[in-house]
Amino acid sequence: MALTKKLLLTVLILSCFCYEQSNCKEKSISQSQKADLIKEADEIIAKADSISGTRAYPYLRIFAEVEDEPTQYVEVKDTNNWPENTITAINVIYDEDKKPLAYIEIPISESGDWYNVYGNYYNQEGKITVFKRYSGFFNSECVDSVLKERTLIYYDAKFNKIDEKYELYDQSDNPVDSTGCVFYYRFDYKIYKTFSKTPLVKKGILK
Repeated sequence: MALTKKLLLTVLILSCFCYEQSNCKEKSISQSQKADLIKEADEIIAKADSISGTRAYPYLRIFAEVEDEPTQYVEVKDTNNWPENTITAINVIYDEDKKPLAYIEIPISESGDWYNVYGNYYNQEGKITVFKRYSGFFNSECVDSVLKERTLIYYDAKFNKIDEKYELYDQSDNPVDSTGCVFYYRFDYKIYKTFSKTPLVKKGILK
């Protein structure tokens, strides 16, 4: 009887394992699909960055997250005149059809020792295609000047991560080995998988 129970348990475990493996295969995408999704995401980044460079309203809207109780969000029309106690600059970028392309958060560094950017990039359905984290900072202990790191996380339509890329380089864009480097400025951040989940939309400031 004990042996029979053990055999049944073994069969059950193997069945569950095979079922999970089968599900994993169903969820996986082909290399060509993956390449297409990454290409699309990179094109969205390039388009958003191009629009951001022009600073053209209404395709680029800039907001300040102001430290208060509760937290306040203020639209910034003049980037030479920011509200007091601003803790985060937020860039919201739209395409020519007024569809959101990107929601980018840039925390304010009071010391000036670091500059972090957290970018969420969206497709036409408002779903994230790629998250980009950039950090440039001093005090790395492995280079004399600024050390820069960049992470790209790519997603499919069901928010499954399909790829991740990481780069570490110096001020002249030469690759750097992370051995001996310290990363004092890797702060917590949020990834917004849909534009509707971003704070400005949830607060009713944007749609």
